[in-house]
Amino acid sequence: MHGDSAEDENLLAAHVGDARGLVAATGDDSQNVYVSLTARGLNPDLYIVARASSPGAEQKLRKAGADEVVLPHVIGGKEMALSALNVAQPVR
Repeated sequence: MHGDSAEDENLLAAHVGDARGLVAATGDDSQNVYVSLTARGLNPDLYIVARASSPGAEQKLRKAGADEVVLPHVIGGKEMALSALNVAQPVR
């Protein structure tokens, strides 16, 4: 379906009231906060995973109702560092 994921009527049309989980993964932290807040209001038992672009958005997403917050840039940076460390280790 197409529409603004932060609008009550769109979330209701997507059956958020019956859903077990929701992923808020737009490219905009404020939109993910609003989606999380709206979805939490429509379904208090919903498990919400939200994407954040900046570490500062994590706390806001949690306050808005996100159960888990994923920061792709942080995860990617850690993976790159681990890859670099693995290559830098001498072969025995």
